[in-house]
Amino acid sequence: MKSEFYIDGKMILSYVSQPMPLQFIHSGYDEERGELVVKVVNAADSVYSTAIHVEGAKEIVKSGKIISLTAIDGKEENSYEEPKKIYPRTSDYDDFGSSRSYGYKRPHLGHDMMGQIGTPIIAVESGYVEALGWNQYGGWRIGIRSFDKKRYYYYAHLRQNFPYALDLKEGSVVTAGDVIGYMGHTGYSAKENVNNIETVHLHFGLQLIFDESQKEGNNEIWIDCYDLTRFLYKNRSLTEKNVETREWFRTFHMKDPSVTSYLQLNPDAPVLNSGN
Repeated sequence: MKSEFYIDGKMILSYVSQPMPLQFIHSGYDEERGELVVKVVNAADSVYSTAIHVEGAKEIVKSGKIISLTAIDGKEENSYEEPKKIYPRTSDYDDFGSSRSYGYKRPHLGHDMMGQIGTPIIAVESGYVEALGWNQYGGWRIGIRSFDKKRYYYYAHLRQNFPYALDLKEGSVVTAGDVIGYMGHTGYSAKENVNNIETVHLHFGLQLIFDESQKEGNNEIWIDCYDLTRFLYKNRSLTEKNVETREWFRTFHMKDPSVTSYLQLNPDAPVLNSGN
């Protein structure tokens, strides 16, 4: 099978592959980075090689990533018409405690999960938004506190210009599985809304708080989330997109008794809209 791609009427790329019924390809131009982006999806069980040739290019920088894709079960087929049936196993690795040097030397107290810009970010546990906004290290970030105040979830490096669910604010009550934001690569800048992180990813952190004096300072307790994310991967919250607002929402809703109890004690607390 041969496919060709054009910009301004000029063919800039041709793609040749074996005929496969479960294969999808797409290309585009990233104006922000000045890069040509080609996405090839192999939804079949067999492995095959791909050859890409760019017309007139003297040199091709091979900086692409290979991401494994899987449907919800063996009977499902991936398609661009139904993108919610495509579930990427995004690249990640356990780098908890490794060195970071921006601003000052410190250990990395979280788990980095690579993916694509705009990937929906899901709340791991129900709670309320304690921190929201720009941080020069984490970029656009969200901090969610569990209702018993013993756990603090940190989601950082969110998308430029559109980092959060539209009605998310400090104090918002969220339910586990809600879409709270979108993956990006903001941060490492004192100026707001800047993409200074080289690789698109989510920084996910979990802090344990047994006493409020441990929330900030030298007594903070952050844990390695690598094994936790392996477990959560098996229990993901399905999402779907509202094409008018460009927001993503959870597909299936649930009632969390902890949310009900919190709202009974805090009836004026805002609740994140989790439906489209």
